[in-house]
Amino acid sequence: MDTTSNNNNDDCIPLDQRRLFLHADETEVIGLDDYFNMLQAKLLDHDLPYGVVSIVGMPGLGKTTLAKKLYRHIRDKFECSGLVYVSQQPRVGEILHDIAKQVGVTEEERKDNLEGNLRSLLKRKSRIIITSRNSDVGRYIGGDSSLCVLQPLDSENNFELFSKKSFNFENNNNWANASPDLVNIGRSIVGRCGGVPLAIVVTAGMLRARERTEHTWSRVLESMCHKVQDGCAKVLALSYNDLPIALRPSFLYFGLFPEDHEIRAFDLTNMWIAEKLIVVNSGNGREAES
Repeated sequence: MDTTSNNNNDDCIPLDQRRLFLHADETEVIGLDDYFNMLQAKLLDHDLPYGVVSIVGMPGLGKTTLAKKLYRHIRDKFECSGLVYVSQQPRVGEILHDIAKQVGVTEEERKDNLEGNLRSLLKRKSRIIITSRNSDVGRYIGGDSSLCVLQPLDSENNFELFSKKSFNFENNNNWANASPDLVNIGRSIVGRCGGVPLAIVVTAGMLRARERTEHTWSRVLESMCHKVQDGCAKVLALSYNDLPIALRPSFLYFGLFPEDHEIRAFDLTNMWIAEKLIVVNSGNGREAES
């Protein structure tokens, strides 16, 4: 089964971490229980058309989070399982090799006839979860019946997620010590996130590092656009604006690399030094690397 710091501004996940996120610890799944139960039943249905479920929707709704939870909860019911990330510029050979290795195709079989041996192993017993922003991708692979279209969270689930991510706490009593005005500002901030979990998580994480006052939260609210239901870009831009000015060019430097490209920290540091994004005072550069 495969699926795919220190700052002075008041203005969020800056890099696309989807590939690493596949193997990260379980994250909050709020407001997705109905989707989870429905999809789990479909995946365990022997008559599932084409053996495919397609989780689709706009960026930031939790497609990968939901797919990961499904994968981890039902993989033990299958003989083998695999989890891979497919970028917009996929390396097909690497993806097939990754799947084959995870599902148990031997090294010799991978070298001899990768595609044929993988197909033989998975034939008639596959269940596939895919996630995509484009419903046509899911429709092409599994047909209309495979589609599960995620919708933005409702207001209560929005605020629950915001509360969990805004406070470092083990219970839900922190709002009890907050002023009514701060609660209202918090709800306004959540409203501008448009029901998009990624936007809520990013904004809440930014607030968590700040003083919890009406003045500070109001300034964040003022810096946000009215709604982000057309995408997360404007909310995510808050994280960029939140960086110290000296760090912004270093962050933008990542734009030179292609998507899904592995970047070695040592090489990146040397590039930053060569571009004078890092000023090296010592002769050997060790000070900058630290």
